[in-house]
Amino acid sequence: MIKEPNVKKCSFTDYRNWVMVNFLLGTGVRISTLVSILVKDIDLAESILKTRHNKNRRQQIVPISRTLNKILIKYLQYRNVESEEVCKYLW
Repeated sequence: MIKEPNVKKCSFTDYRNWVMVNFLLGTGVRISTLVSILVKDIDLAESILKTRHNKNRRQQIVPISRTLNKILIKYLQYRNVESEEVCKYLW
């Protein structure tokens, strides 16, 4: 996909935007769905995303590729997300 930015040299927003672009390309979700994703909606062990804010207002399960799974793991580690209560929204 797109070349990963150097975390030590780029800002958090640059890195977050890179992850968001990869997420959009990898899942095909809409922007409105993207901004409403919670950390608990992503199951990295099963490599799935549960979307609740869709156009048809029905829950949808979207598979996550291995590459995107690795990117999300790095992103969550970068943000130091240890519990869902601390950081409710993914972005």
